[in-house]
Amino acid sequence: MLNLGCGKRIHPAWVNVDFQVSAPDVVACDLTKGIPFPSASFDVVYHSHLLEHFSRNQAPAFLSECHRVLKPGGILRSIVPDLEVIARRYLEELEKAAACEKGALERYEWMTIELLDQLVRHEPGGQMLKYWKRVPIPAEEFVIERMGTEVRGVLAGLRRTPAVLDDAGGHPGPSALGAFRLSGEVHQWMYDRVSLTSLLQDAGFVDIVRLGAGDSAISGFQAYGLDLEPDGSVRKPDSLFMEAVKPMPERRRAPQTLRSKPLKVAHFALWGHGGAGIAAARLHEGLRATGVDSRMYVLSKQGDDPSIEVVPSRQGELLQKNGKIVSPSLARHSARWHATLARYPARSPYLEAFTDILSDTRLASLKGFQEADIINLHWVGGIIDFEHEVEALANKPVVWTMHDMNPLTGGCHYSGGCERYATSCGSCPLLDSLDKSDISERIWAKKKAAYDRLDLTCVTPSKWLGDCAGKSSLWQGRERHVIPYGLNTDVFKCGNQEALRKQLGISSDSFLVFFGAESVANQRKGFMHSFNALCSLRKRLGAEGIALAIVGHCPSELAAALPFQAYQFGYVNSPEDMAKAYSLADVCILPSLEDNLPNVGIESLACGTPVVGFRIGGVPDIVTHMETGYLAGAGDVDGLCDGLVWALEQKRAASPVRLQCRKRALEEFNLLKQAKAYIELYESILAEKKR
Repeated sequence: MLNLGCGKRIHPAWVNVDFQVSAPDVVACDLTKGIPFPSASFDVVYHSHLLEHFSRNQAPAFLSECHRVLKPGGILRSIVPDLEVIARRYLEELEKAAACEKGALERYEWMTIELLDQLVRHEPGGQMLKYWKRVPIPAEEFVIERMGTEVRGVLAGLRRTPAVLDDAGGHPGPSALGAFRLSGEVHQWMYDRVSLTSLLQDAGFVDIVRLGAGDSAISGFQAYGLDLEPDGSVRKPDSLFMEAVKPMPERRRAPQTLRSKPLKVAHFALWGHGGAGIAAARLHEGLRATGVDSRMYVLSKQGDDPSIEVVPSRQGELLQKNGKIVSPSLARHSARWHATLARYPARSPYLEAFTDILSDTRLASLKGFQEADIINLHWVGGIIDFEHEVEALANKPVVWTMHDMNPLTGGCHYSGGCERYATSCGSCPLLDSLDKSDISERIWAKKKAAYDRLDLTCVTPSKWLGDCAGKSSLWQGRERHVIPYGLNTDVFKCGNQEALRKQLGISSDSFLVFFGAESVANQRKGFMHSFNALCSLRKRLGAEGIALAIVGHCPSELAAALPFQAYQFGYVNSPEDMAKAYSLADVCILPSLEDNLPNVGIESLACGTPVVGFRIGGVPDIVTHMETGYLAGAGDVDGLCDGLVWALEQKRAASPVRLQCRKRALEEFNLLKQAKAYIELYESILAEKKR
């Protein structure tokens, strides 16, 4: 593995090369004259914030050299300042400054420096160093957010020898200026995802993808600490991270004969929010980042992503509602499902939802459906009409990503331990029905008739749900695969807990427990177990510093009954704000009684916060007992309390548990890994179909 332009960021597992020797393990080399190693010498070539220091004419030759020294199938990881992101943030702060928003002028000044200074400076450090030497530094936390934790060390060094640099207005002579401009400090060009992709293609690379800082196809990359700090934070947050592959000799032609166009996938989900919707949207995002032509179809949409479309009703209706685009079909289906439940007044309060297989949408009319190579279903109640659209679905291979048990059952989404779905449902205990031919049995029978005509492949995010699918007679004899969820680890990352708590007036000594659910009153999510465990903790330790952070709707009467400090954040739509909420906490409590692979768990780990929960469903897939959290027996409140004590001990001992959590999330739940697993599955299904 070759690390070019390494600076002080070196690792003994790599061959480290730089213009000057900064450590015994560094090879000195002027890379403008080529890379001094034989062809096909390396499996991996890495360079970070190096390419922009070559002139625009030199850059293609340098990337060709990277291609030359790589073995066929080898990986190039190239990191540069992201011109697109910098320019967008500059324009954003410009608008805010023009509107006289508080603090915007200082942020605007910094973004101007970030955009221009290293391109135009004519002295070491340029305007950037002058800005850093101000006392105090304007918008300091903003600068650190943009530049990464490395700048903290620079600022600390400057403050040990405080001095304000005044611009005397002098200019070096032409010779001195020319020498400085060619010294390697200034940026000779800047890149975005389009221009860098084009350069890599011209150099002969394939499989070019944009990634997060913590995502990589390089085995064990996160452990080398090249793009991530020890606490899991991004070393250079202003960066564009891209990877590409040197093609195998026989591989360059093969994709052209098998597939002349990108793989086309159409996803169907009720919506892109809520647990299942968020997971579906993340997969869609990950596939698009790896070059797949992925489209997503929903009945309710927020935002302006053109790759996500709302499916109109048969009458072509669409509505604007509370900033969303909504199909009127959604309200009609919801009313029908509620009417079904109303016929069973003695139903279990554990029953959250009960959905059928009907819809008034038509898949065959959608261009994306017609052109798709693969159909990927998600939480599809109300958007897929299995009773009347079997013919359209039967013409396509279908991958069904199961986010709960509904594809296995006659209507419920979690069975509460009932296993009647293994045969044919009926006499549904959640509906309090004694009728063998009740609505659950009738829906189950219609699913069976539809499934028997379809080319279905099952994907479950957790091993538990895969085992449930294996029990179901609806899925017997069909392929089943377990592919965990992935998430953007550049968004869900470790925040500065001390600074975040200071902003909200939360004591750094408080033992803060995070609980998140769309509704705190949802029985399946087990909030009362959290409540009882926290009360036991207080009784056991006599601790006064216990506090609870709640994300989601919490009824006022429940909030009033809490015997300790509670911080209620309500619904949090922003992923960035969710990441801050996890980072605030010392532990995430996850007392679900049934769950697939809850997003809360993997998001918490990615933010460095350990998880305490019951050993049920997919929770053991997330938590390594007493390493990244604590697993109690199902329903064992005392065990849950033991887990909180364990988490408190980790806090007091300043243990590395937060780093372990972050490391596991990077290794197991990164978006690139999930997307690649799906692509391999799609391609194998299509190859088998062709054969």
